[in-house]
Amino acid sequence: MITFTTSASKLNTMDSCWEKYNLEYNRRWAPNTKAPALEHGDLIHLFFAHYYRAKLQRRWMKDESQHGIVLDEATNLCRARAVDMDISVADTDEDIRTAREALLFHYRDGMEVYAVEEPFTRILYETPDTVDSTTKQEIHGIRILFEGRVDLIAKLPNSPFAVWDHKSESRKSDPSKMSNQFEGSAWAFGVKDVIINKVGFQVTKEPKEKFRRIFLNYSDKELIEEWRRDTIEKTLEAIERHRRESRGNPRWPRNRTSCDKYSGCVYRQVCETKPTTRNVKLMTWYHIRPEYELYEQDGIDIQNRSQDTREPEPVEG
Repeated sequence: MITFTTSASKLNTMDSCWEKYNLEYNRRWAPNTKAPALEHGDLIHLFFAHYYRAKLQRRWMKDESQHGIVLDEATNLCRARAVDMDISVADTDEDIRTAREALLFHYRDGMEVYAVEEPFTRILYETPDTVDSTTKQEIHGIRILFEGRVDLIAKLPNSPFAVWDHKSESRKSDPSKMSNQFEGSAWAFGVKDVIINKVGFQVTKEPKEKFRRIFLNYSDKELIEEWRRDTIEKTLEAIERHRRESRGNPRWPRNRTSCDKYSGCVYRQVCETKPTTRNVKLMTWYHIRPEYELYEQDGIDIQNRSQDTREPEPVEG
């Protein structure tokens, strides 16, 4: 059986550009310099992860002074991590100040935490191995796994458990329900709500405007099933492209309408050069990143609570 793993970020890249998918996930080229927005997001996530793990351990339930200690611990973690980042001391201080302000704003929200930075793997699609009745040759089945990691699984008073995602922003924006990340998380954990935990950096806004919690409801099973079918179809296309490459006929077409979207594709400077010099550009401006280990974090194995061996639901048509 052929097993292929996909994720929300892989799906987004498939939709954006097949050559980008090839460079990022097949060949594993990563820019030597990380975008500042990603560095800021990493620090916010690090701060929040330490804080919510302490909340999960109920560290300040009996001794409220522990709350301030936990905030200081998270601050020190972020300062230590920022040393290896391409980020200024002033920006680091701003990230820490904003994270502390957000957590203090929601301090008495009554949240109950179940898991923090929770990895998961789910069987999305599976066909069995078979034998061709004429040639008697084995035909390999296909198993598609959907995997990822959610920031938080928690509940607020009088609400069910939900998947939470921390999103930092410099400008106010509202998330779309049509998100591979959010729909995939709702499907993977079987929850009806995904909560976007907004962390705004707008200094002129009031805390209630900067630190919003946006509820996305996925109780409509037809919407989730539509996402699942679309994901299977897109992933089967990726599998076929990998097969073509293994046969010496790679096809990773470029989507030229995506090159300048948002802040621009990270591989744009490569594709804009002539084909004979692209490998030189890659070796100059990029490096080959190591394989991503979903169930390892900071070199430590994470207990796998969210692997799933349930039978995949059939796909008709």
